[in-house]
Amino acid sequence: MQDINSSNIQKLESMISQARKIAVVTHQKPDGDAIGSTTAMFRYLRSSGGNPVLVLNDTYPDNLSFLVTDDIREGIVNIPMHFV
Repeated sequence: MQDINSSNIQKLESMISQARKIAVVTHQKPDGDAIGSTTAMFRYLRSSGGNPVLVLNDTYPDNLSFLVTDDIREGIVNIPMHFV
């Protein structure tokens, strides 16, 4: 694992600025930690010039809807995953 340093941060910023789309994905049945961290990453990527989409395979719980503002709601892609 590489250290977080200014060189690696610059590489990440360069990758974000060059990406056409960036998928932010969470686990099934997302809880508060999952919704909070993915919405924060979505906002960071958008403010950094990225074009993120938030991929959810389950709907977020109603009690966490305050984290999912209209700008994020527009960027959600629901992809139901059914495991056998």
